[in-house]
Amino acid sequence: MRPPSRFVWVSTDLAHVVWRALGNTKASRSLPIARLVDVRAGQTTDVFRRKKGRHNREFSSFSLIFDSGRSLDLEVRRRYRFRSSHC
Repeated sequence: MRPPSRFVWVSTDLAHVVWRALGNTKASRSLPIARLVDVRAGQTTDVFRRKKGRHNREFSSFSLIFDSGRSLDLEVRRRYRFRSSHC
């Protein structure tokens, strides 16, 4: 089963990582950046390890680890242009 696609961004005040389902216009979830304790490149978390058959995407995966022990595991599937109003 393929994980659902999400649009992920940082809030304008840089305080939260926010995400929503593609096609939805409202943010659905967020986690405070102040609680971020680690960023791990590759597929190193238990969540990624449980997903069989997706290990060939190690180069395009990373995880945000929060102080609660929760991880936000992300895989970039396509190249996107980055937009920023804070350069």
